[in-house]
Amino acid sequence: MTVHLLGGPWITIDGTHREVPEGSKRLLAFLALDRRPLDRHYVAGTLWPNSDENRAGGCLRTGLWRLRQAGLDVVQGSKVSLFLTPEVRVDSEEAAGWADRVLGGIPTSEDLRLGSTTFCALDLLPGWFDDWVWSHRERLRQRVLHALDRVGQILCARREFAQAVEVASAAVCAEPLRESAQRVLVDVHLAEGNLMEARRAFARFERHLWNELRVQPSPDFYARVGLTQVSPDARG
Repeated sequence: MTVHLLGGPWITIDGTHREVPEGSKRLLAFLALDRRPLDRHYVAGTLWPNSDENRAGGCLRTGLWRLRQAGLDVVQGSKVSLFLTPEVRVDSEEAAGWADRVLGGIPTSEDLRLGSTTFCALDLLPGWFDDWVWSHRERLRQRVLHALDRVGQILCARREFAQAVEVASAAVCAEPLRESAQRVLVDVHLAEGNLMEARRAFARFERHLWNELRVQPSPDFYARVGLTQVSPDARG
């Protein structure tokens, strides 16, 4: 059984897609993002902050009941605490594990291949604006972006240029204003001997960065493609 928070939440059981009852989604996501046993009062107070203690507790019990009624036996606990069943997998944890292996210098061959989970990892619980979601989302997003940069560098060093361009392009697409991702893409083109492609990619980044933020790439990035940083005003 897997809880999907990337683009979710929803659940798969033996490969079958199962929807989560609307009133249980936030409860499931909260427990899936923090696998520790959590105090019931803390869970209820965080998820229903505008309700008094009794009402928040009632909402928590209703959320648990709806999960059971839907046949989704994913939460365990006691009168004191709740936690996600240990056997249940969570896709955001798997994405974080992928990033940890890559950044830790121990990626597998499979880790160097882009999959749908890698892209989805940049979209944890889309449309949710709770503070507890945002902190997890941003931490995972930054981890995955750094891992994508690293995978691009590894593939470039192995001279697997087509795959390296694919990975670097994915990172650029996810965050166009991020210079480190743009550098990997340019470095791959240069390693492959495609100076024109490298300068074209750099020019797109330079233009986009100026239009969005009114700043320029770093001087080192200009030097990478054999150019000198010039003030936009001086260019006319």
